[in-house]
Amino acid sequence: MSWMDRQEKNKKSNRHGRVSESQMMKKLGATSTPGSGALPSAKSDGFDDAFQYEHKSTIHKSYGLKLETIRKIEKEALDVGRDPVLSISFVNPTGESIPQGDYVVISKELFQSLVSGDLIKCL
Repeated sequence: MSWMDRQEKNKKSNRHGRVSESQMMKKLGATSTPGSGALPSAKSDGFDDAFQYEHKSTIHKSYGLKLETIRKIEKEALDVGRDPVLSISFVNPTGESIPQGDYVVISKELFQSLVSGDLIKCL
């Protein structure tokens, strides 16, 4: 397989992720980060006044969550004074979320403050 063929295959295999990320940021009312966080001055996938978002999606039936991923979004959120949120979508090959396929991961402390109605910053 040529380099060009591999590049085209990678574009197609990652397309569901780009579609899913864009849709999730809209669902959350967040502003998408230019370059999906690839720029040194603009990290993570999106943000709003209170939260810094990282989004992951999969076309598979499971998603392996690593502590490293959580620590990354925590650091990026702390650097800009926001609370971290990791969104995960289980999607079809076109990037559309399957029914009841969208989830968010937040710290226990943030969850407790949201449940109690206390909207103070947890970090």
